[in-house]
Amino acid sequence: MFETNRRLKAQLEEQIKALQACEAGFHNIIARSADGIVTIDRDGSIRFVNPAAEAIFDRKKEELLGKPFGFPVATGGATELEILQRGKKASIVEMRVVETEWQGSPAFVATLHDITDRKRREEQLRVTTDRLHSILGSITDAYYAVDSQWRLLEINPVAERVFQRPAAELLGKVLWDEYPQAVDLEFYRQFHIAVSEKKPVHFEAPSAISGRWYETHAYPRGAEMLEVFFRDITLRKSAEEALRESEERFRATFDQAAVGIAHLDLDGHWLRINQKLHDILGYREEELRKLTLADITHPEDLKKSLKSFQLLLNDVVRYTSLEKRYIRKDGSAVWVNVTVSKVSPTDGGNGYFVAVVEDISERKKAQEEVEVLNMNLAAHASELEAANRELEAFNYTVSHDLRKPLTIINGYCQAIRGQCGDRLDPECIRYLDETYEGTLRMNRLIDALLQFSHLTRGELNRGTVGLCGLAREVALKLSRAEPDRSVSFHITDGITVYGDKEMLRVALENLLGNAWKYTAGKEDAMIEFGVTEREGEPVYFVRDNGAGFDMADAEKMFIPFQRLPGSEKYEGHGIGLATVERIIKRHGGRVWAEGEPGKGATFYFNLG
Repeated sequence: MFETNRRLKAQLEEQIKALQACEAGFHNIIARSADGIVTIDRDGSIRFVNPAAEAIFDRKKEELLGKPFGFPVATGGATELEILQRGKKASIVEMRVVETEWQGSPAFVATLHDITDRKRREEQLRVTTDRLHSILGSITDAYYAVDSQWRLLEINPVAERVFQRPAAELLGKVLWDEYPQAVDLEFYRQFHIAVSEKKPVHFEAPSAISGRWYETHAYPRGAEMLEVFFRDITLRKSAEEALRESEERFRATFDQAAVGIAHLDLDGHWLRINQKLHDILGYREEELRKLTLADITHPEDLKKSLKSFQLLLNDVVRYTSLEKRYIRKDGSAVWVNVTVSKVSPTDGGNGYFVAVVEDISERKKAQEEVEVLNMNLAAHASELEAANRELEAFNYTVSHDLRKPLTIINGYCQAIRGQCGDRLDPECIRYLDETYEGTLRMNRLIDALLQFSHLTRGELNRGTVGLCGLAREVALKLSRAEPDRSVSFHITDGITVYGDKEMLRVALENLLGNAWKYTAGKEDAMIEFGVTEREGEPVYFVRDNGAGFDMADAEKMFIPFQRLPGSEKYEGHGIGLATVERIIKRHGGRVWAEGEPGKGATFYFNLG
């Protein structure tokens, strides 16, 4: 019995020691715990605090024990508390509560985990994230991010417009599944390089979605993320394309121009030369680049050439143009017109000259020929003036000196006939009448000669002329002069031209008079005046059914005093058609004739 009690006592002592050791270990754990541990009785008073809880509350346990806990106590989850420490410093703790006993009564144990640093980092992360979203929302570049499976993680508003879909529809989706048309494009190839080689890539390519051009920058972020920035450069690409086309047009214009074009530096060395200038000078490009502008300028023109360039160099003039001579490779001189302007770059670089060189050798030769021609014309004009003076003298002689004796003869013939006619025999009277008629014919010839000579002088008094009206006046005059003749006139209405009315009247008088004369003796005489068209231009004509003529003599009838064979029986002096030709020529036109013996004639004319 005694032995049994002893063993029980020993066992009890061991259990007490074990319990004490366990309690000591428990208190040691509680004391060393990083989390605060607070025991709260049913009345809400603090019954126990560990050192970590003292640090959280920033108070000693003597200040806490027996004091109200001050926070709602409830089991079943974590609760965040903000604890105000001394100096108004706050700690944020995560509290979890379990039920327990304290000195045989129900109580609660609250575990307080200080999450102040975590919350601070979370807030910093939130602020940073908000700032990032604000930046991504305000930048003009499109942005999106994908993970290693190409799932879209982030999209800014600009990228939404590029993808033509809102972020809500795209986030979490696989990029290449949503836009399979882009898999084979440069985008996909470059992104694969960025992901597989873990290095940034930069490229320009058109989008398979919109067709617009984008400048893209892709940056790997660790092994799980790829960030992509891209900017719309369509306008820049269009401008670059327009610039390229402009440069190509300039190059084509420069190289294929019909005049020589060159760029020279400010010292006169050749920078760029087109093919035409090589042709003008006879030098190859490598040969010309070894020379300056002064080296190929003719010595006699060098001074004025250097003076012009100096004015350009000093910005006195914007451009200069002069005629000068270059010395070709073969030693010959070539006349050119050179127009030079100075180009001053806006970026402050060196300026250069632009020279346009036109070969004027043929023009110079033509000018020399014109000068010789002008000299000849001046001499001819002097001769013509002398001839005109002689013609004036001749006209004076004809109208005064020649007409005066005719007038005397005419008067004597009439006086003899009147005073002695009854005493003269018939043959003498016939002689006297022939003499009188001769003076009349001579006077008419003098009048015709004077009129013919006046046609080449004086200004044309141009205006609107109704040729049909003039033709009717001439026809009426002819009919009244010989009322016994029966001639049918056909005159087309509405023929109007621009010219000298009085001269054109004279032309029609001669043409219609010529037709009247050569239809004499024709019972069904017909004279027609009308208009036709040849090569798109109006041509006027006078046609008759009279005697006609042989076409072999067509050119002779417009020569003054030239009468055709068989025309002797018709009255005339041989200058009527020559008069017509001069009038028509003065109007810038020409006159010609067609006919056949016995079948009439047609005279055509046009007016310039």
